[in-house]
Amino acid sequence: MIRVVRCGGDEPSHVPDEVIAEIKSREHRGAIELRRERKRLKAGDRVQIIDGILEGRRGYYAGETPKHVKVLLQMLGSERQVRLSHDAVEQMI
Repeated sequence: MIRVVRCGGDEPSHVPDEVIAEIKSREHRGAIELRRERKRLKAGDRVQIIDGILEGRRGYYAGETPKHVKVLLQMLGSERQVRLSHDAVEQMI
């Protein structure tokens, strides 16, 4: 079922372009992927990559942007920072 977003009346509500863009960024094969509830991470928390080419690698949380999580990984003999989607990383217990 598809409906127009409304706020109390018959007129459609205005939805900011940023909100529409964020929803579209989560579209995958015609469906919107919902974000998983996750605990707040702190710099230095151990994390594991659970999706993508680096799946299974472990590293340290180094911050985030609205679109990415920053993770420090040991790669090629040095520490490298990679940016991953929020859903590609989980905190290690």
